[in-house]
Amino acid sequence: MPDPRSLHLGGEILIGYNDGRSEAFDEYGRRPWHSGYSSDTERDEESRTLYAFKGEFARLFGRARRGASTEFGEVGRTEDSEEYHQYHLDQEKKHRPAGLRPRRDSRAQ
Repeated sequence: MPDPRSLHLGGEILIGYNDGRSEAFDEYGRRPWHSGYSSDTERDEESRTLYAFKGEFARLFGRARRGASTEFGEVGRTEDSEEYHQYHLDQEKKHRPAGLRPRRDSRAQ
């Protein structure tokens, strides 16, 4: 599994053409007339899941990032600051489903 801390949830894409036409797509390629287009309920659940997983990953592997990602052609962070690491740890606690115990792993630091 790649390091999820560099991931961001997608969003809608709006395209405008010179002739005045336009098109819209959500993060799954659905069009406005498709069922589930830009579902806030679906997005909220996926958002909570992603943030909880980012926190779990931070807890298991520490501040150092596993692999490098690029944004707009620049290499991202290789290690999180103590504050940003704590942010991820807090996100796991905040978004972990009730009753689900934290995973223990031999790779944990």
